[in-house]
This record gives sequence, C-alpha cells and structure tokens, in this order.
Amino acid sequence: MPPNDPDDLDRRDLAECAKGESAALRRLWDRHAGRVNGLALRMVRRRDWAEDMVQETFLKVWKNAGAFRGESKPGTWIASIALNEARMRLRGEARRPAERLGDAAEDVASPEVPEEDERLEALRRELAQVAPEERELLLLAAQGLGYDEIGKLVNLSPDQVRGRLYRARKALAEKMKGGGA
Repeated sequence: MPPNDPDDLDRRDLAECAKGESAALRRLWDRHAGRVNGLALRMVRRRDWAEDMVQETFLKVWKNAGAFRGESKPGTWIASIALNEARMRLRGEARRPAERLGDAAEDVASPEVPEEDERLEALRRELAQVAPEERELLLLAAQGLGYDEIGKLVNLSPDQVRGRLYRARKALAEKMKGGGA
C-alpha cells in the first residue's frame, strides 16, 4: 500500500484518538466530516440536525476509538456511527408527529447544489417518499459505498444489498418517469 493510504492514516489516527490525541481527531474530522454531513443531511433533511449529528458522530468516534476492531474500513465505521445517529434522530421524531408540523419549513436541500434544477428537485421529492430502509440503502450507495460496506452498516449480506438496491433503484426510476403511485 502507498505510504499515504487513507485507510492506514485513519487507522493510525483512530489509534491516536484512543490514546487521547486530539490532533488525530481533527485529522479524522478533516477527512470525513464532509461525507458524514452529506449522509446526515440526506437522511434527516434538516441542516441543523445534520450539523448536530456530525458533532455527535465525532464525539462518539473520540470516545469509542479504542473499540474500533478493524473489521471494516475506518470510514465505514465512522459512517455507521453517523447512520445510527440518523436512525436515532428519526425514531425520536417519529414519536413526536405533532411537533414535526412546524419543521417542514426547515427542510433543506443539499448545500452542495445552490440552484437545483427541476429534475433534481423531483428526485428529492420522490426519494423522500421511498420507504426509510430503501432510502437508507440508496443514500449509502450514493455516498460511494460498495455492497460489502453497505452490508456491514445495515447488517445484510452483499447479495441482499445488491438485490434490495436494484429494486429500490428500479422503483425510484419508475416514480421519476411518472409510472409510480
């Protein structure tokens, strides 16, 4: 492997975090916060929640760095923490539907795309209508994770991920064509 392999750097920084080295956490933040924020924002669709989730994710990385066993890539481990944060946030909101009515105005689009075209906006609307489990798989795949990594995050085999992603993508494409209900 090259001397600056990102996974090796992440492993080293996690080991240093476990020893209390705050500079190592800063390096992990620099390499992963954007991806974690993108995942969080797409999962919860609120910028303020996503920002909180990024901070919570890295706080948990800091506290649990010594528990990283190396069974997955460090970036996958960090993404799993973020995914769990999103799930907890969404479960908490599902218990308080009356309070969520006022939150609709705070739903946001991805900050990476300042002016969205109609097709992207339609995709966002349709994606919001997809079952949460399917949306989670679609968003993880959109983050560039492979079937193995996604499987580790959602406790499925790579073949199960492949099949479910195929069906989710097909259903979303049909909705986008106007063929969905």
